[in-house]
Amino acid sequence: MILDFRFFGYKGYMIRKGEIVLFAPLNWGLGHASRSIPLIQQAIEQGCEVLIASDNEALDLLEGEFPQIKTFKLPSYHIQYRFESIVLNILRQLPYIITNYYKEKKAIHRLVTENKINLIVSDNRFGAFSKSCKSVYITHQLNILHPWKIVGWLGTLMHHWVMLPFDEIWVPDHEDEGNLSGNLSKLNTYTNKKMQWIGPLTRLKKMVTSSSPNKVLVIISGPEPQRSYFEASVADALISISKETLMIRGTNKTVLNDVSYHFSYKNMAQTQEIQQAISDATVIICRSGYSSIMDLSIFDKNIIFIPTPGQTEQLYLGKYHAEKNDKIVYLQQHEVKEKLLEAVLSIMAKSL
Repeated sequence: MILDFRFFGYKGYMIRKGEIVLFAPLNWGLGHASRSIPLIQQAIEQGCEVLIASDNEALDLLEGEFPQIKTFKLPSYHIQYRFESIVLNILRQLPYIITNYYKEKKAIHRLVTENKINLIVSDNRFGAFSKSCKSVYITHQLNILHPWKIVGWLGTLMHHWVMLPFDEIWVPDHEDEGNLSGNLSKLNTYTNKKMQWIGPLTRLKKMVTSSSPNKVLVIISGPEPQRSYFEASVADALISISKETLMIRGTNKTVLNDVSYHFSYKNMAQTQEIQQAISDATVIICRSGYSSIMDLSIFDKNIIFIPTPGQTEQLYLGKYHAEKNDKIVYLQQHEVKEKLLEAVLSIMAKSL
């Protein structure tokens, strides 16, 4: 029996019932793992045997969502953002990234052989492919954007080289109307040959508000040490606010500073918890990562985007969506203490 992945918005790719599918999302924040959840759910519903391979927080999230699925730990890239320059961050870690790429390829080859895998779905894991089975790569970032055009061009060229071994490229966005990724997914000659637009991916659904309004929701994510800096700066900025605030931390590390009685914390939120928290919130504070944008696009909410310093993709997406939607506020990281509280209070006053 042949089944059609119509859920993805793409009617060309077919998957056979009974196939063994390995999902391998990158652990670079939780976005790659969270947007894999609807794909994993669909594969299960299609009657496939599903396996999951990732590392650290991304693996923790998926193990919490799918406790019944067999999981495997892959070598970790340990991406860190120590500088406000993506070029310096990547160059500093490049030898380790390259070494890990080959370790990952070896680990994937072993998994494919031992588990007789038919399909690999890699969300930005460069080494998660195999010549022994069909390999799909998920990305919305067909173009690397950077203020220095030569850096953007070289980054795009390198990313296309990474995608060469994969049979298909799945872009989680609409090609035209309703496009969420802007120039990041602009078409080009190479990707045209393998690319399939599968529509935005989100694990979330709208829910009825379960509690009183005027709540603040903070969603923390991203690589260290910027994740911890973000958590500390937002908590410090909101310490004087009297509104109920929930912070979803995206890590199992110890809370840095329990700043006030009106703050509550959740380390790793499962689907039901996070969609209820979003539904209950008056204002949401988060990074402008693409997976967050896909999740929040289905909710009519006031949002404050604060991009990760040096992550040019988030800088672009934050500005892009703030210009398109008057319910979105864009702040730079260095403006958090100065402007965040003012923005939150202004939004809440308007919502009354």
